[in-house]
Order: sequence, then C-alpha cells, then structure tokens
Amino acid sequence: MKFQKRVSARNQNSQASEIRPESFDRSGLPDAVVEPTFHVFPLFFIVFWSFQYLMHGLESKLKATLDSRAKRQILRRLPSGTTSLVDFCSNDYLSLSSNEGLRKKFIEELSKTKFILGSGGSRLLSDVPGHDKLERRLATFFNAPCALLFNSGFDANAGFFSCVPQPGDVILYDEYIHASVHDGMRASRVPQSTFAFKHNDLNSLEDHLNRLIEENMDVSKGLANVFVAVESLYSMDGDFAPLQGIVELVEKCFPMGNSHIIVDEAHSTGLYGENGRGIVSLLGLENRVTARLHTFGKALAGSGGMRNSLKSLLGLTFAIIAVILTTPIIRHYLINYARPLIYTTALSHSNIINANCSFDMLESEKGVKVFLLYPLFILYLNHRSYQGT
Repeated sequence: MKFQKRVSARNQNSQASEIRPESFDRSGLPDAVVEPTFHVFPLFFIVFWSFQYLMHGLESKLKATLDSRAKRQILRRLPSGTTSLVDFCSNDYLSLSSNEGLRKKFIEELSKTKFILGSGGSRLLSDVPGHDKLERRLATFFNAPCALLFNSGFDANAGFFSCVPQPGDVILYDEYIHASVHDGMRASRVPQSTFAFKHNDLNSLEDHLNRLIEENMDVSKGLANVFVAVESLYSMDGDFAPLQGIVELVEKCFPMGNSHIIVDEAHSTGLYGENGRGIVSLLGLENRVTARLHTFGKALAGSGGMRNSLKSLLGLTFAIIAVILTTPIIRHYLINYARPLIYTTALSHSNIINANCSFDMLESEKGVKVFLLYPLFILYLNHRSYQGT
C-alpha cells in the first residue's frame, strides 16, 4: 500500500514538473496527438551543441599546431605515389626488393606450404612453429644465446626499454638515438633517470658515467644497473658509433658487471660484417653487449622493400620483422612484460617465409661474395669514428 502511494506521488510530481504553457495553440490538431513535454528538448540541444563546440575547439587546436609546423617547413605528408622523383631515402640498400632470385625463391617457398596468411593471434596464444624455428636460426646466425621476434624494430625497442630497466636503474643514451627508444624510456619505470650524452662522444659518455659513480651509491656499489643505448650505424648522418671504445669504457667504469650495452643494428643488418651479421659481430663484441636489435625491413627487403614486386603480385602485406638477441632470462622477461609483444597479433607465416628466404641468400655463396670487401671497409670507417676524425 505504501509503495502504491509513493508511485502515485511520484507520478503527480512528474506531471506537475512538465511545462505545458497555456498559450500553446492546439487548434487543428488531432485528438490523438500527445501533448509535448518541453523539458527534454533543451537538454538534447545543449548536449548536441556542447559536443559540436568541443569538437570545433579540438580541431582548431590541432589545426593551429599543424599550421605552426607548416610555417617552420617541417610539416609531414605521405607520398602521393604518383611522383617520378628518384628516391634517395630508401632503406632497400641492396636492392633485394627487385632481386629476381629472391623473388623466385619466395614464391617457391609459398607454394610449398599451406600456411601463408595470418598467424592465429598473439605469440602467447598461438602455436606457430615457424616462428620458433626462425628464432633458433637467428640465434645461431648472429652467435647469440637466444632470439625473440617482434613485429617491428619500433616495437622491439619500445618493448625492451619500457620493461627491462628496473626501479633504481639508469639509462644513458646517445642524443641521436631512435625515437622508439625514447618512447620506451618514457613508458619505463625510470623515466626520470634517463640522460643523453653527446653523439658519438666518448668524453661526454665518460663524464656521465663518472658522475653516476660519484652521485649514485647504488650504481657505484653494483646494486643498480646502468644501460647504455646506442646505434651501430646512425641513418640520418650515416656515421658509425665507436663501439669498441664504448664497450671498453663502460667495462672499465663498471668492473662489477652492472652495466648493459644495448645496440640497435637496424641499419647495419645485411650490410656489414660477415654475411651481413652487423658491426657488433664484425668487431667480435657479441659476448660484451647485453642485447642487439636487428630488423629485416631495410637491407633484407622485408616489408616495404617488397612493395613493388611481391606485394603487387601476390596481394600480401609484409611486416617489418625485427629480432632482439639477448640472454635467456631477458628473453623470458620480455615474453612476460613487453606489451608490444604480448598485446599484438604475431607475424604471419608469409613474414617468416620472407625472412628465411633473405637469410638463405645471405648464407649462400652469392651472399659471401657480396660481403667480401665490407669487413675492410667498415674497419676503416669505424677506426676513423673511434679516433674522432
């Protein structure tokens, strides 16, 4: 009974709150027309125009930012695909994207397998034996304890630096390090403990290392780790890191072994060292760096490198495969904590076939001939870089 009274009172209050102006002209309207309630409509229009105002405000701010970049002549645009200009920015260093032998080899391998498109999901959920087999091959090829595939070099760098450095650790990086490392550091547990040293400057690096030893007791006692991030070959300026000097300096400053050198070899893979193994391998430093990153989307014609020949022919999309070469513990940790690896679909089977075909060529007799003169050339350039000339 009390409930019925409450409902009745609520209905009476609701009816009393409805605005029904006496001046509303109902003449000429059918009896079936329901008298309008006006309090709902103003609310609708307020929400609608508020949304429009907010969207307009957002786009105005975005446009102002883009206009600012345009005035400074740094506005980015996507290529139209219709230009006839010569491309001097291509990563297709060895022109493998148009290599007829690699093209035929890839098509042959595709015809032999029933697994081509897709992978089934994340590496953590899908059983993809081709990926495991390629990782074992890469670990052997690069003389590393183990390997872990990522969908791109960006994912690999971001994943590594966002999760491996622990609270209390410090990251030193070359001021020209790739943007993916910066993204990883910003998402890491030590975003306030990252410091840049001058590009390829051993004196600047030494100053930072000595300052850390003096000011950070955990680092000096070996309780905290120091990560040093560099690239073996910097694509923007085309210069080489003095890797030999960096390794010797870091080892001298941290004899307890709490230093870790991470080398991005994205632009040296397939070009330098025996059969394109990279500069770390060329200098014999494999066991003196903690991790190496190699990508297959540049000299080895993965991803964009295949765009003109295979993609148009087969209608397939290739990813820029990357691999991190490191210790078993770090690999296992990345599998558990590297978000770019965990929360993305694994590389498709065609990506794996593509990478295997490229490495078949690198390890072939033709590959040996291609890299016959590179060791002498890179040693000369690295010596000049080490001497600062």
